[in-house]
Amino acid sequence: MHFHLPKPLHGWREFVGEVGIIVLGVLIALTAQEVAQELRNRGDATQLRQSMTEELANDRTRWEANHHDVPCALSQLDSLATWAARPGSDKIVNFGGPTMWTMHDSAWQIARSSPVMTSLSLKERDLFASLYFALEFQQREMEKALDDLGRVRALAKTADKSINRNALPAAAAEAQNAIKLFDGNFDYVENRFDKLHIRGRPRDELGAEAVNYPNGCPPLAPTPSAS
Repeated sequence: MHFHLPKPLHGWREFVGEVGIIVLGVLIALTAQEVAQELRNRGDATQLRQSMTEELANDRTRWEANHHDVPCALSQLDSLATWAARPGSDKIVNFGGPTMWTMHDSAWQIARSSPVMTSLSLKERDLFASLYFALEFQQREMEKALDDLGRVRALAKTADKSINRNALPAAAAEAQNAIKLFDGNFDYVENRFDKLHIRGRPRDELGAEAVNYPNGCPPLAPTPSAS
């Protein structure tokens, strides 16, 4: 028994040419789809990068403002401890301590679970992750410092009572240690900001007033208690 393949209407050469055109069209369509998807991924990656960069620019401003105020805070705590150790009944009423700005990470929380992150280079993803994790760690250290400063502030306001005044030097020393820990990784964090080419914004964008004090630090003015 012999089988005969059906012959194309216009011959095998024409048939192969038609099939080739179809295959070529499919390949072109698939390639165009891949190119379009790649362009969408790049666009999404650009938006994601921009979102994190803008958030971190604000964070850098806050971070540098916190760092700038550290020497003043340590100096004030020294002055407060020295004052508390002296005999007398003056009551400190204006120890406010430094303003500490919290960091933002909402863009990072979105980015870290987004498949678009894979469109960024491995090096760039590592830099963003290490910077955000460092800021998260320092945020916890800052919260500890704020708790200690709150205790110092409360003791200073009630320093007319000897028990509170006597507790001030130790509380001030604990707050100083917490501030130093919080500020200890400044160079590490700054290095990551620089590698990502992220620049801070003017400090007045934080709403912080620029106040010029002698030696860059507001004085502690004890108010005499009523006799």
